[in-house]
Amino acid sequence: QVVKNKLQIYSNENENLKQQLSQQKELIKNTRKLLEAERMNYISGESSVFMINTREANYLKAQEKLVEYMAKYEKNISSFKAYMGLL
Repeated sequence: QVVKNKLQIYSNENENLKQQLSQQKELIKNTRKLLEAERMNYISGESSVFMINTREANYLKAQEKLVEYMAKYEKNISSFKAYMGLL
């Protein structure tokens, strides 16, 4: 029963992390589009360097968060394999 529960926990965590990865990738796409639009607004004189920097910062934060989720995902997979004696 303990083993079954532990496996279920790993499985649930894995599914949650997969969802977070998917959502974060979508967020990155969207923040990149916002950044590109802001640059176009700047070229046409409707924005500022401050706004571009803000969009760039948000884009970089989203990328950084994706790397964190990827690391958590890989750690969870490794922990599962170690628990199963596969490492």
